[in-house]
Amino acid sequence: MAVSLAQGGPPPVFLREWCFQYLCSGDHDSIRVNSCHSTDDMSEFTDEIVGCGYTGKVSVDMKSNIIRAIVLHSTMRVVPMLEQLRKGLQLYDLQKVMHCKPGFCVN
Repeated sequence: MAVSLAQGGPPPVFLREWCFQYLCSGDHDSIRVNSCHSTDDMSEFTDEIVGCGYTGKVSVDMKSNIIRAIVLHSTMRVVPMLEQLRKGLQLYDLQKVMHCKPGFCVN
């Protein structure tokens, strides 16, 4: 990814917003789980919830358990991977560009 950006390639538009913000800042506190106020249909999020390691019933009643599973997944699995990606971006000083001018790296 760093080589692609350094050679004028496209920005990393394949990342979720919170992943991109973490790459820009490196700050664990910048990771936020957005709250969803609608309880109409959680079935569209079932794959993502299960992908985070949650194994219980997916329902509004289990919201706090689902959020804990998502936070645990992001801090134990995803953040270390993103940290490796940040180190790769530092090879071309692209992490500094993303931190100072994040708008340049967003499509």
